[in-house]
Amino acid sequence: MKLEHYIFLSLVLMAAIITGSTLCVASNLPHILVQAEQAQQVQSALSDRTAYNSATANTPYTPSAISRGSVSSTDVMVITAAEKEQIVNMLKNLGMRNEDEMPSFIKGFQEKHALDATGLLDSKTLYFIIQESKLVRVDQPS
Repeated sequence: MKLEHYIFLSLVLMAAIITGSTLCVASNLPHILVQAEQAQQVQSALSDRTAYNSATANTPYTPSAISRGSVSSTDVMVITAAEKEQIVNMLKNLGMRNEDEMPSFIKGFQEKHALDATGLLDSKTLYFIIQESKLVRVDQPS
């Protein structure tokens, strides 16, 4: 085959790929817009609930950390009072003495596990807390 044929074949393939992608996006545009609107509503609800939970002390986040902007809405975990109680119990099983030292204990835990040591409970930290708590429970005699 000549070089011109390879170039022509490449151009035809690129045009087919671009046309197919464009048709795919165009045919799914209503679904994409619905998904974007739902994501925006969830983000708004999360922001509203985070502010409410921080004001009512249902999360380990301090309102000042949220107002400073050091915690983005994607980092903030919205937890119920029952979930907070379970988290506190897990932290106590891991060695925390009282609830007042939670941010410093979480920061130390994050440093120990090579996480971002912010002192705030995020999903990665919670995952490691759950895993560590399971190990501690297994090691404890009945």
